[in-house]
Amino acid sequence: MPALPQIVKRVFTAFSKFGFCCRSAATPLSFWRLLVHTKKAKRSRNNPALYSNALQVAYTLQLHKHIRLFYLRTYQGDLQIFYDVFWRSIYQLPAPLFARAKTILDLGAHIGMTAAYFNIQCPQATIYCIEADEANYELLTNNLQPAIRNGKVKAIHAAISNSRETVYLQKASYSYNSQLSDAITPFPVKGIVLDQFIQEQHITHIDIIKIDIEGAESFLLHDPQHWMVITDTILIEIHSEQNLQLFKSAAARFGFRVEKRALDFENLYVAYKGTIDS
Repeated sequence: MPALPQIVKRVFTAFSKFGFCCRSAATPLSFWRLLVHTKKAKRSRNNPALYSNALQVAYTLQLHKHIRLFYLRTYQGDLQIFYDVFWRSIYQLPAPLFARAKTILDLGAHIGMTAAYFNIQCPQATIYCIEADEANYELLTNNLQPAIRNGKVKAIHAAISNSRETVYLQKASYSYNSQLSDAITPFPVKGIVLDQFIQEQHITHIDIIKIDIEGAESFLLHDPQHWMVITDTILIEIHSEQNLQLFKSAAARFGFRVEKRALDFENLYVAYKGTIDS
């Protein structure tokens, strides 16, 4: 039997999540869909046969007073990412950083949840979304279509690599776990080198860069160059102890101070350069 504090924590979490669904659903239908499909997603963890189910469900949501239409796949982890970004607020930063952000890079943009969050928090910013998984990328372009049309989001289907050669993805049960493969697979994607991409896009300063690329962060951390020079704030999920040491070493070299986010499941770090309120 779980200890009493664990039970209390679970009850509190359940009520908090329910309240978030009440506040964020812009229509009764979307509220009902959130409840039903969140339950289905939780139950699917014991039924791997459902992981390949790519059925999309439409949700009309009100987030920070902005009404958005999102399409989420119930059985592929999309709802978990939605809750991470908008309920758990794992990418929250101090208000002054959001207020002055003009250029944001989202590496491993998945289906666009983090970019949507940044678009709401930093409406003045241009957000470059790079996503390697083709199915995720297609859903990203649907979810971010208004911001793509007005030029605030630029979507790129590519994988961060150490060359421009074609690389290959290894798919996983959950859509956010696809990673680069050493072998040829049925999922080729164009490789891009971050510093070359920055130069081609004429990016001279990066206010915020979010990195969640399932181990490919090693390409950015081995002998890091220009992108760290021009970046103010880094949000990065680290996928190995080796990459963590590379990140801490590179961050120190370029004048960042590093903090670990107190999260239950993610190895998420934030690195700041300079003073937050300047």
